[in-house]
Amino acid sequence: MANSLTLFPRLPPEIRILIWEQALAQQWSYTNFHRVKKRIKISGKCHQKQISRVCREARWAMERRATKVEGLGWFDFERHLFFFRDLESSRLLMLSLFVHVELHQIQHVLINPRDASELMHTMDFLSTHFRSIRTIVAVGPWFTPPDRTGPFDPDQDFICTMDNDWSRVISKSPTEINLVPLLDAIQNGREDNKAHLAQYRSALSHDVDRLPDQLPPNLQLLDHCSWRYRTWLDKMHGYCQNSIAPHPPGLFLRTREELRNPFTINSLWAGRVNP
Repeated sequence: MANSLTLFPRLPPEIRILIWEQALAQQWSYTNFHRVKKRIKISGKCHQKQISRVCREARWAMERRATKVEGLGWFDFERHLFFFRDLESSRLLMLSLFVHVELHQIQHVLINPRDASELMHTMDFLSTHFRSIRTIVAVGPWFTPPDRTGPFDPDQDFICTMDNDWSRVISKSPTEINLVPLLDAIQNGREDNKAHLAQYRSALSHDVDRLPDQLPPNLQLLDHCSWRYRTWLDKMHGYCQNSIAPHPPGLFLRTREELRNPFTINSLWAGRVNP
């Protein structure tokens, strides 16, 4: 900075602070919690550390914007995405985090559950315990219904070719994946996300509406992928609407494949190929 912004120190202090705060606001951080013996550790990326080390003024701006969580560090909750597996895997860890009162301020969470049942349990927990939650990103094998035409055919309508992959999207740290497209959608694409979720539900419903009133005796609604995924989606929306947060959190859906390959996967949720 000394070589390229030689006039910066001559600016009024209040202007310099605003610039530092603006720089901090442009950066997102993301971390995963894990337990080492009896202590909670984090792994990931915290941009506040980098900027705060530039000078005392930058440090002061960071401390004014971020919150210090004892034993874990500084967090800008408005620009921080927290990773969790699911309630069953992380129950004790999640409950332990409430010892740190500041963590009730968590606003953005990504969950990567092991199955649909854990997805619902975790959504319920987030909606009833995280009072500041604004964003829930749910990673799962989100089924895209085929564009079927013609009359109902049980041999075709009950064939599900999706990859039922509920595996971990990260092994140790969120730095393993490129989160830029997702973070951009969270920050700038909330209305587009709502519209695309509505389109997704409409596509599922269109597929469900092809089912006859009376199914063949050997088939059940649970066997139909579109019916099952529409039911899950409606339940997740219900949890968001009943959240204890002042406003319903935004729901974002991502597949493991999208997050692992953000440059090649055509994102249904963003409505475009990720840059």
